Amino acid sequence: VKYNRETGVVDMVSDAIGNRFVYYFIEDGIFYFSSLQTPLEKLKKEIKINEKWMAYYLGIDSLDIFEDTESTMTEGIYRIAPATHIVIKNGEVVDKDLYWDVTKIKRTRKPKTDDEYRAEFRKIFFDCVNDTMRTDEEVSILLSGGYDSTSVACIAAPILKERGKKLYSFTSAPLKEFVYEGKSYEEPDETETVKRNMAHFGNVECGVINLADIDLWDVRKEYNAVAELPYKSPQNMIWLYESYKEARKKGARLILSGAFGNGTVSYDNRMQYINWLFKSCKFVTLHKEIEAFHRRYGSSRKFMIKDTLKKAFNPPIPKNLFAEEYKSSYAKENVLIKNGTVEHIKNDNMTAAKAFMSVKTNQDTFLPLINFRHYGEFPFKNSLRTGVLFRDPTRDKRMVEFAKTVPYNQYTHNGYSRRLISDYLKDIMPPYFFQRQPIGIQSADMRYRFLKQADKYYAEWKDIASKADGKGIVDSARLQKDLQEKTMNDLDKNEMIRLFYTISALEFIQKY
Repeated sequence: VKYNRETGVVDMVSDAIGNRFVYYFIEDGIFYFSSLQTPLEKLKKEIKINEKWMAYYLGIDSLDIFEDTESTMTEGIYRIAPATHIVIKNGEVVDKDLYWDVTKIKRTRKPKTDDEYRAEFRKIFFDCVNDTMRTDEEVSILLSGGYDSTSVACIAAPILKERGKKLYSFTSAPLKEFVYEGKSYEEPDETETVKRNMAHFGNVECGVINLADIDLWDVRKEYNAVAELPYKSPQNMIWLYESYKEARKKGARLILSGAFGNGTVSYDNRMQYINWLFKSCKFVTLHKEIEAFHRRYGSSRKFMIKDTLKKAFNPPIPKNLFAEEYKSSYAKENVLIKNGTVEHIKNDNMTAAKAFMSVKTNQDTFLPLINFRHYGEFPFKNSLRTGVLFRDPTRDKRMVEFAKTVPYNQYTHNGYSRRLISDYLKDIMPPYFFQRQPIGIQSADMRYRFLKQADKYYAEWKDIASKADGKGIVDSARLQKDLQEKTMNDLDKNEMIRLFYTISALEFIQKY
């Protein structure tokens, strides 16, 4: 925020990808701003719940929280959106400009050779990682066994090794006594995979965060104060926050991540690309790709051809689309309709359905401006509380621009999918990484943890639900009825999460 005393003009700017932001409001011609929302609530003459914000928070039956890039839970208090410049004069906003619009980045019309793309990608990715590590102190990373964070670690660790430094990693793990009953190719505990991968470098100290001594319900009081809003993921948000605190104990003031990689460095368009080749009548290229997948993975040619034809004429649609998900929420339906939540959900579902099999627009669903808010909100608050700066090289502006401009075949080609890593970085990835790649399962033991504390949790949830005022937004009667008629054991994981964030939101609503 910059104030020009001579002209009386205030310029307020946010970074392009949402790492930092400012809250603000204008009242009686005075502009108030802060890195935190709570101080502004103490200065505002009157604070009221933003019903539209809360309707979306409760109505979207997923871990999404924000309907737009600027509104907050408090009516009249805003936050600057990513990539935005705001001009304020004489106590009012006179200009608001989006200086970097990711939706306007076009695919290149000047194709290069694979070697040229490989060199360009590697330079950008190495620069993105290296540029984050401008620190004389220690460096840490949030690390899973997957493509994205592993690729970041594979670039960071050798750089740090040259400096005589370690890379401190933190990996989420379930409780030791937990027994997972899922599919064989799913991996609820990635600890050993991470250790095997990082042993290749020799200077990565692998830490494990299993939250053994943390009550997932009680800790909300601490973390709600950090986040300044109710969060939806009872376990994932806490292991991330605890990683920041552990990083600080190691002397690290920087924590890296690869959380955004699915839209950039490890974007996978195999299904969409194969479908596009067929519909574009590029049959020679299609044949070459099917042969390449057969050679590399032993994939059945017959199955791939049949699958391509099936998806071309009868595109699959994800099961969660077009469901009336808002009806599962505890928000009153008339509130959801009045505030446009139902229409918003339906429009989002329609967009996702159209993009699901579209090679042209599928990647765009990972990269709207709202996603930069989603991915930036909580890390920023964690950083403010712990003093550990969060940076994700896969969400760097340069990486986003590269990922949006390269041709479709840079992601799927010659039998490679997620090609930017699986092909262009294969020489720096751990030796055994591509031999076995299970699917990591986040918060695999969350239901188990809740069941261990079932009596305590349910008693507190019932007490809060019976006393709290839903302010006309929450259907308190239905909430109390469900809590009376069901036990914790009757609930699946999603139902537990829904109750968790609804009760937590009720507590927030009481301050208004």
